[in-house]
Amino acid sequence: MLEKSHIIVITGGLFIQILNHCKIPLEYISQIIIDECHHASPDSASDFRDICAVLADYFPMPKFQSDYSNGPKILGLTASVVNNITHESDVAKEANALEKIMRSRLITSDDPSLLNQSGIVEEKIIPFKELSGSSCSMSDPYYNMFKIIKCGIDYLERYFGSSNDIFDLEQFLENGEVNEILIIECLKTIELKTQNVKQALKTINTIQEEFGPMMTYLALKFLMADFDKKICKYHVATSETNNVIRAMVYALGQMKAAMSSFEETHRTITSQLSWKPPGYVSKFFDNSEVIEVNISENVIPRQNNRVEPVLSREQMVAWGTWLKAEFPYSDKMEKLLFVLGNSKTRIELDGEDFCALVLTKSRMMSLILAEFLNLLARSPAPNYGTLKAKHCISANSQGKTVQMSQSEQTVVLSEFKDNNFNVMVATNVLEEGLDVRRCNVVCKTDPVTEFRSYVQSKGRARSKNSYYFILCRSEEVNRTSGEIANFQRINRSLDAFMLKKMKDGDYSIPICTPGEYSTGAYLPNGFKGPRISPSSSGCLIMR
Repeated sequence: MLEKSHIIVITGGLFIQILNHCKIPLEYISQIIIDECHHASPDSASDFRDICAVLADYFPMPKFQSDYSNGPKILGLTASVVNNITHESDVAKEANALEKIMRSRLITSDDPSLLNQSGIVEEKIIPFKELSGSSCSMSDPYYNMFKIIKCGIDYLERYFGSSNDIFDLEQFLENGEVNEILIIECLKTIELKTQNVKQALKTINTIQEEFGPMMTYLALKFLMADFDKKICKYHVATSETNNVIRAMVYALGQMKAAMSSFEETHRTITSQLSWKPPGYVSKFFDNSEVIEVNISENVIPRQNNRVEPVLSREQMVAWGTWLKAEFPYSDKMEKLLFVLGNSKTRIELDGEDFCALVLTKSRMMSLILAEFLNLLARSPAPNYGTLKAKHCISANSQGKTVQMSQSEQTVVLSEFKDNNFNVMVATNVLEEGLDVRRCNVVCKTDPVTEFRSYVQSKGRARSKNSYYFILCRSEEVNRTSGEIANFQRINRSLDAFMLKKMKDGDYSIPICTPGEYSTGAYLPNGFKGPRISPSSSGCLIMR
């Protein structure tokens, strides 16, 4: 490949395997560019760290030679030089360690023109009152739905807590309808685990605690369809001893009961409203409307021509009452909707297109929150009609309840870049590594607890005038404010450290000794020969 191309784009995992097996002599490589190079830190367990460790073994002297006799040039790119340090006093130590293992010098810039690329970001912490969760008050109209879900989790923990996730191979072989391909497929799958069933219900419980009844109902609807497909797919595995299928069947019963409870309560509450939007008909309970993960079927038609009316205070109260009844949500969801609606208005008044990134902590939350926002946009409720949302999660997630292929992920990112929708709901997969368009609103639905996550997520808000919101519980505001202030001090110390180093003309890099950053590899022919690392030894043993 090198004979035909001057540049190769390759994953860190594949490149480290090439180095381990000496497939390409390092003398053939003139430059290595590592994106998100903070993962090369000596304290990390990443492919980037292993690559730099191998280079340090081959070429311990950091000074670059024009004939490449001392190794290739190395360029690292990152928005966060250090990872998860907790105090500004650790900045110099961590930065020097990264320089040493990468055999490179840290540089930065304080040029004011960079603001044209990064913009000015306004940070805000948005407190919310937590729903009572699994201990929800009995006075809550949806208490019975929450109770059913909690009872389902307790039952699975009690009766399937120590179950072995096994297949009855004898039954497989005796079944005349089963062929070899199906047996291999079933044995390869990691979908059928009682732990996955329990975890799915726990995720539902977390959604109801944080976002309220409506999103819980949507999640139940999706999960029921998913479980039905899996039971049909693996029907040949059903038996009295198959705990996984039994757990799924039980969970399906609990989910159906919880959904029926929601529907009954919802109809009661909405029937008692004194005012409703004229002509509006709820379609939540239409069984044909099943949430699909298929990206192509999740396209929301544009509504750019929709004109939002100017409402009086009485009209706003009436709409608010109807919204809470029709789309019952928690205080956290209410704050998120306020953030999106208010910032959208301000940004569009400035003549810019609204572009928001909402970051959640789980894959299912991303899917269901995007569906909820689209459901709200399809309603006649003012202020939300032009919201169009899609979700994005990590690709190639085999065995996960919510999955996304590489091609689907690429399509979603491309459509977001082309402004086909304006709200991206994602997990932390979009904090770093993937190319995402400039956003003018970034909202973390959970507190930021790591410096790297703070810098990377905030860095997505790089339009001219942007907003960075962090949702947190009311009782955690002081702690969250303290952590953000600490992250800001670390960031300032890091900038000052690098700028001072450049001003002083300090271009020195500490010298690595061979084996200093050893990966534990077996080196039968020395540092410049093939090696067997702990990560590559498994495939050799299984040959």
